[in-house]
Amino acid sequence: MRIDNLAADADLTLYNSNQVFLGSSVNSGTTSDAITSNLTPDTYYARVASFLNTNNTNYTVTVEPV
Repeated sequence: MRIDNLAADADLTLYNSNQVFLGSSVNSGTTSDAITSNLTPDTYYARVASFLNTNNTNYTVTVEPV
């Protein structure tokens, strides 16, 4: 999973169906963020948050099977 085309700094976090933290990517600036993980079938939640909640940003989310 990755976020691209950021207009401002944002971070990506992944949680499982029990809302247990699975991983994050916190690159600075408008650099793309990505999380790569082998996951079992389930429900997952991705959170995209602006850095320090100071900026709104547009972005593109991509999820690809591995």
